[in-house]
Amino acid sequence: MYSAELTSKIALWRAQQAEGTLSKESLQEFVRLLREERRSAAEQSAKKRSRAKAETKSAEDLLKELE
Repeated sequence: MYSAELTSKIALWRAQQAEGTLSKESLQEFVRLLREERRSAAEQSAKKRSRAKAETKSAEDLLKELE
């Protein structure tokens, strides 16, 4: 799901949060990186959906092929 680098950063941030040493800057970076990951996943999903729609033929086209 996430890259190895991001996964290790998440583990570090969780440990810092548990210790009470997580800085505001680290928290902001955490939120920024997760938002970027989610945006790219949404874009990839949208591309897959649009590609699937483009490849689907309409019923009229299929009937024309039968003629």
